[in-house]
Amino acid sequence: MNALLIYLVEVSICLAISLVIYRVLLSGLTFFSWNRSILLGLLFLSGLIPLLQFEFFGIGPEVSEIILPVFLVGDQDGAVGSSSLSWGQLLIRIYFIGAAFTASRLIFGFMISQRQIGKAQKNLL
Repeated sequence: MNALLIYLVEVSICLAISLVIYRVLLSGLTFFSWNRSILLGLLFLSGLIPLLQFEFFGIGPEVSEIILPVFLVGDQDGAVGSSSLSWGQLLIRIYFIGAAFTASRLIFGFMISQRQIGKAQKNLL
C-alpha cells in the first residue's frame, strides 16, 4: 500500500514538473498539433519515470530491512483494532477521492460545452 502512495506522489511531482516545462517553453507556440502531442508525451513520461530505478555511484535501490520483535506491554484485550485505517490507507483514499472529483468536473465541463455547441446557431453571411 505504501508503494502505491509513493508512486502516486512521484507521478504528481513529475506532472508538476511537466506543467512547468510546458508553461515556460511551449505555451506561447501556435503549433497546436505539436503541443498536443508533446503534452500527451509528457503525460506518458510522468507515469513511466517513477517506475524506473537508477543507480548513482554504486548506490542502488536495494535496502536491507531489519524486522524487530513486537513487545506487548499492559492489557491486550482491546489493544489492536482491526477496523482502524492507517495513515497510508487514509492518504490513498483522499487521493482517489480528489482524482474522482477532478475527473467528474472534467466530464461535467465537457458535457456542458457539448450542450452549448449543440445549441449554437450557424450565422450565414
